[in-house]
Amino acid sequence: MRQGGAAEAVIEATVSRYADDEKEFEVYEENWGELGLFIDLGTQWRQAVGMGGMVWLGFDYSGVKTYLDMAGVEDRERVFLQLQLMEAAALPVLNRSKK
Repeated sequence: MRQGGAAEAVIEATVSRYADDEKEFEVYEENWGELGLFIDLGTQWRQAVGMGGMVWLGFDYSGVKTYLDMAGVEDRERVFLQLQLMEAAALPVLNRSKK
């Protein structure tokens, strides 16, 4: 997050929210590129706010496409599918209620 330019307050809030989830995990060498793109796309998440609070909806796909185009990503279809897999895994975690 620091490398992406996130404010220190945002980093601290994220760390405190998911402190119990802190686990080490392995990333296969062939997945590092897509993971980096996923992290870079952190500003492209759609959110909705209502009476129940904020809900993460998923990526703004037009923003994702623009980013992939500007970054010169080849094999966009495969990369997009990888990003969707990570998005699907992230949404339940992001939408978990803090109790």
